[in-house]
Amino acid sequence: MTVPFTGPKWGDGGVGIAAGVVTWSFATSAARLFGFDGAIDETAFQDVVKTAFDTWEKVANIDFKQTSDDASSDIRLGWDSFDGIGGTLGYTTWEMSGSHLTYAEVAFDGSDSWDVDGDAWGYNFYAVAVHEIGHAIGLGHSDQPTSIMYPYLDSQTGLTAEDIAAIQTLYGTSSSAQSPTALVFDGTAYADTRQGTEGNDIMHGFGGDDVLRGNGGDDELHGGVGNDLLYGGAGSDWLYGEEGNDVLYGGTGSNHLNGGTGIDTASYADLDGLVVANLADAGLNAGLAAGDEYISIENLIGNRFNDTLTGDGFANILDGGRGVDRLVGGPGNDIYLVDNLRDVVVEAAGGGGDTVIASVSYGLGSGQEIEALQAAAGTAAIKLNGNEGRNWLYGNAGDNFLVGRDGNDTLLGYAGNDRLFGGKGVDLLDGGAGKDIYVFAEAPGQADADTIKGFVAADDTIWLSKAVFAAAGPLGALAVDAFYASLSGTAHDASDHILYSSRTGGLLYDADGNGAAAATVFAHLDPGLRLTSNDFNVIA
Repeated sequence: MTVPFTGPKWGDGGVGIAAGVVTWSFATSAARLFGFDGAIDETAFQDVVKTAFDTWEKVANIDFKQTSDDASSDIRLGWDSFDGIGGTLGYTTWEMSGSHLTYAEVAFDGSDSWDVDGDAWGYNFYAVAVHEIGHAIGLGHSDQPTSIMYPYLDSQTGLTAEDIAAIQTLYGTSSSAQSPTALVFDGTAYADTRQGTEGNDIMHGFGGDDVLRGNGGDDELHGGVGNDLLYGGAGSDWLYGEEGNDVLYGGTGSNHLNGGTGIDTASYADLDGLVVANLADAGLNAGLAAGDEYISIENLIGNRFNDTLTGDGFANILDGGRGVDRLVGGPGNDIYLVDNLRDVVVEAAGGGGDTVIASVSYGLGSGQEIEALQAAAGTAAIKLNGNEGRNWLYGNAGDNFLVGRDGNDTLLGYAGNDRLFGGKGVDLLDGGAGKDIYVFAEAPGQADADTIKGFVAADDTIWLSKAVFAAAGPLGALAVDAFYASLSGTAHDASDHILYSSRTGGLLYDADGNGAAAATVFAHLDPGLRLTSNDFNVIA
C-alpha cells in the first residue's frame, strides 16, 4: 500500500508540481495552534531537525529554508508536554486555503526522554522528526511497519521506497535526487578508499577512516564511523560525515554538507577560485561556495585565493589558506589560521576566547579581542605583536620576537633564541629554552614591573633602552661598575644604577646610585641568581 495523502500540499500547483520555497523555524514565541512550552534550543536536537528536513528535500521537489523570523515562517517546531511520559511522541497540525497548505506546527512531547539517534536510552528523535515533517508537507499514516510514516515508532531509520514514491507524487522528484540507476559503493569496517564514477553514485564508508571520492555526477557520500575524507567532485552532491571528525570537500556545484557528530570541516582547498563561505548564513555564500548548505559544520578551509570565511555562534576554526583572506568570527571560542601578513581577522569585543595561529609575522590591530596569538609549530622565525588587550603570545621552536604592547600580557618563547618585550603593563615573560633576550624600553615603575621566569644567567640577556635607563651608561655591554647585586638590592656607591636583590629577585633602576632618589623595581626574577653586568646590554 502506498502512503496516503492528508489532502493539502505546499505550493500553488496541483499534485506532482514543485512546492517552491517552504520556510521553517524553531518556535521562539507563542504557538497559533499548539501551546508550545519550550524552544528546541539544544544544538544536537536542532541539527537532527535540519537533517530531517534535508531527508525529504533530497528526494522531493521542495526547497526548505530555515529562517530566524519565527513569526512569518511556514512551519514552526517546538516542545510541548501534551500527554506526559509515553503515549504520543509528536503531533502536527496545519492551516490551509483550498487545497494548499499555508501554515503548520510540529510539536514534540517534552515530557519524554529523547536521543538524537536512538542508540542510547530514549526515543529516536530523528525518526519522529522525519515522520512529523512528513505530515507537515502532506503525508498521512502508512499501514506498513517499515515506513517512516507508520504511526508507531519501532525500528524505522529512514525513508522506504513507498515513502519516496508518495512524496514524489505530491511534489515531483528533487533536482538533486539520485538516479534510480545510481551505482552503490559500500566500504567495510576498516579504512577504505573508494572512487565513484562520472555518474550518480551512492557511497558508504561504514567503519574506519575512509576516503570517498564521488567524482562526476550528483553523488551521495556517507562517511560512517571514523574520521573520513569525503570528496563530492563535480555536480551537486550530498555529503554526510556522520560519526567522527570529518573533512567534507563539496567540490563544484551546489552541495549539501552535513558533518554529523564530531568536529567537522567544510574544505574548499581543492578548488581553484574565490570562496565566500558563511556558516551562520549560507545564503550569503558566493564564489565557489555559492549554493552550498551546512549542517553540523564547525570549521572552514579556504584556498589560494582571497577568501572570506565567516563562522557562527559556536567554536570555529577558520583557515583562509594562501591569499589575502578575511576571517570573521562570532561569539564562540574561535581559532584563526593566518599565513599572510595582510590577512584580516575580524573579532569584536565580547566574541569569546579566541586564538590566532600565525605561520608568518603578524600583529593584532587595535580593538581586536584576540586573547591568544601563537606562532605556528616549526622553526620559522616569527614576530608577534599584541595590542592593548590582555594577550597571551606563544612562540615556537624558532627564534621568535614577541611584543606584548599595552595590557598585562603573558609571553612564552619556548625553544629557540627568542626576544621578548612586554611593553606597557604588568607582563610575564618566559623565553623557555635557548639564549633569550628580555627587552625593557618603557619607563620603569613598580606598577608596571614585569616578571621574568626561568632566567638563566649563562644564556639569557636583559636589554635596557638608553631612552628610559639614561644613567645605565653608554650603548653596548653594561659597565661593570654600573651593576650591583646584594641581598637588599640597594646601591653601595653613586655608580650603581642597575641593582639586583638576591633575596627577593627584584631588579631595580637607581638613577642616582646611592643618592637621595629611591630605586624603582622594573622586573622580578628568581631569587638567588648569580647575575653580573655581563647579563645586561644598553640599547638605543
